[in-house]
Amino acid sequence: ISAITNPGGDTYTPSSGIWQTVWAEFVPKNYVQHLHIEQSMSSAVVTVTAATAGTGVTIDVMDEGTIVGTFTGKAGSPITLKP
Repeated sequence: ISAITNPGGDTYTPSSGIWQTVWAEFVPKNYVQHLHIEQSMSSAVVTVTAATAGTGVTIDVMDEGTIVGTFTGKAGSPITLKP
């Protein structure tokens, strides 16, 4: 409202406003905040570190849509995936 009544104090003019689409997105309570994946070049071992808002992490390893392994660990700590 101050931009309309007194436009000199900011970059908006009385005829300006929001000119692009605005939206709000739902963010679940528990989501991945950071993900680090490290692969060993000498073996078939992968280490995953997933920082989440929760305390635990479950990782499903899939091959063409079929779960071939499930691993669990503490959020923020490395989880080693071995065949």
